[in-house]
Amino acid sequence: MCKILGKDFLPYLPVVMPPILAAAKVEPEVAVFDEDENDVNNEWECITLADQTKFGIKTASLEDKSTAFQLLVCYARDVGEEFVSYLDEVAPLMVNHLKFILHEGVRTAAADSLPYLLTCVKSKGPVFLQQLWATFWPKLIECMRTEPDKDVLVSFFQSLCACVEIVEDGVDGEVMGAITRILHDRLQEHFKSENDIKEKRKDEDYDEGVEEDLAMEGETNELVLNQVSDVLHALFKIHREGVLPYFNQ
Repeated sequence: MCKILGKDFLPYLPVVMPPILAAAKVEPEVAVFDEDENDVNNEWECITLADQTKFGIKTASLEDKSTAFQLLVCYARDVGEEFVSYLDEVAPLMVNHLKFILHEGVRTAAADSLPYLLTCVKSKGPVFLQQLWATFWPKLIECMRTEPDKDVLVSFFQSLCACVEIVEDGVDGEVMGAITRILHDRLQEHFKSENDIKEKRKDEDYDEGVEEDLAMEGETNELVLNQVSDVLHALFKIHREGVLPYFNQ
């Protein structure tokens, strides 16, 4: 409904936001099970650690949390600058969940929200925009260094690219250095991954099943590489020769 109504959805926000924010803030229910406990029901997703400790996560609460995050992204996107009254509560929530290890959908939604939140505050002037950006970029870059899921990493790159295009001159020397370093590191990881794929094709255990997995990995690598290219393009488009000292390092 929000996508259809756009800014006309604004009068409904005071009704829908409290329960959605409550669901987004819920801490997942986690329990430790006995090693030989086999009667765990389908409400729990169980993970066994190296020391054979088995702990479970209540899947229903995770899915509710992910749905709440996705709705917050929709509201920020479709309501536009009028969403700014919820910024103080939503922005920290999103930033703090960029590293929410229990659910990829939550991390993806958190990253997706950042450009929309910047757009919300842009109407308040460059000072407010820069202040919000200063709370976003260090955490986003940090999470891009450690994100294990490449599909989520693609979303992080897309978010970074969109943010760079919104803040424009807000990308100062410190930010530029941090961005170019993460681009360099991820490029190195890409080349290493591509080399590993070539080596695995020479392995004696190589078969059609392995090739299917390697092909999927190669496609994901290509998506990441495309996003690296998009960020570079955005930087050069906005800052032109100002990028060269960092790009040549």
